[in-house]
Amino acid sequence: MEKFNGAAVNEGNKTIYDPCPVGYRVPPLLAYLFHNDDNYKNNYNGNNTYIPSGNDYNSSASHYGFWINYTSNTRPSATNTTTSVANSTWFPLGGMYDPGSWAEGEDVDYPLSNVDGYSSLKVNSIVWTNTPIKYGAGGEAFRPGAMFLHGTEPNNTANGRHLHKFIETQYTYLYAKTQFAGSVRCVKIQEAQDFGELNEFPAEVSLKAPNGSTKSATIKVINETWEVINPGAPWFYLDKYSGNPDAGAGQNILFTASEENTGAEREATLVIRTSKGNTYPIKVIQRAIGYTGFSVDKLSVELARGTGQASSRSTTVTITNLENLSWTASSAQNWLSTSINGNILTITADRNNGNNATVRYGTVTVRPEGLEPIEISVKQNN
Repeated sequence: MEKFNGAAVNEGNKTIYDPCPVGYRVPPLLAYLFHNDDNYKNNYNGNNTYIPSGNDYNSSASHYGFWINYTSNTRPSATNTTTSVANSTWFPLGGMYDPGSWAEGEDVDYPLSNVDGYSSLKVNSIVWTNTPIKYGAGGEAFRPGAMFLHGTEPNNTANGRHLHKFIETQYTYLYAKTQFAGSVRCVKIQEAQDFGELNEFPAEVSLKAPNGSTKSATIKVINETWEVINPGAPWFYLDKYSGNPDAGAGQNILFTASEENTGAEREATLVIRTSKGNTYPIKVIQRAIGYTGFSVDKLSVELARGTGQASSRSTTVTITNLENLSWTASSAQNWLSTSINGNILTITADRNNGNNATVRYGTVTVRPEGLEPIEISVKQNN
């Protein structure tokens, strides 16, 4: 079990050595790391209560162990007679057995081990995980990982009543040694939930005609790995063809044209498959030369003189914006104003009804990002 930036990795799987019945397994170390892994390198009692209560060693209690809260960093409220605690699990001290000299045979006595000179059945116990951990000051070696339940000790009120830290900097400190036989807690094996319906992939990505044109697309893959199983066409490529789950945070894929499109618009279908077998097609389009994807439905408009409401001297122009470019519109004539609502441009003129009013002409200029401006001619009657 390695630790990187405080995050535990390598959960492990059920092996042929696992003593749990079919459908169950010994849990990984992650199951026993609490409150941001506090108990990995520190003794910890933030979510656990030792029974029998009190600081003094009790040699005649009816049971010994810990109530452990699995839902919050809160110590369970329990007494010596408590039989259940909400959101908490009972872990009894089950003892540790030490083979000692590793002798073999039916008549060999494997004694209950004494940890720090005291009976493990009333003082200390271990619950095995299936995960190895690094130990020692330099983390230079691996050993089996087990949750160490440290109770009270005779003639000592300072030590114990906590979960002992998993990683030790000294070999003589308390930890589960490889030869110890301890208890296990079997947990039901559950298939990871399929969040495929929450994955997000773009339906379409478009590239411009020149070689080297790019387009970035965002995908979201909740809890699956993914890979491209059909690259679509040789005239474009991706910056990556596989990836890991992102828990919904999203990840970018960069599409790049590897050829110039000198003919008509063309398209291909790229297919991505996730580790649970879900497939997602993405249509990739390379536009023809001269394509902008941006146009206006009117290049000239005519407005009334406007003796009534402003609506009588306004008109709208619809913008086609297939590439979702940012754009602006303005006029150099102070009697013309513009407003934008989505892809609808509204052009409005001031009243033109004075005694000496004449027909007047103006221009509204639409400026799409990265493209040549488009001019709309405006005529207002008198």
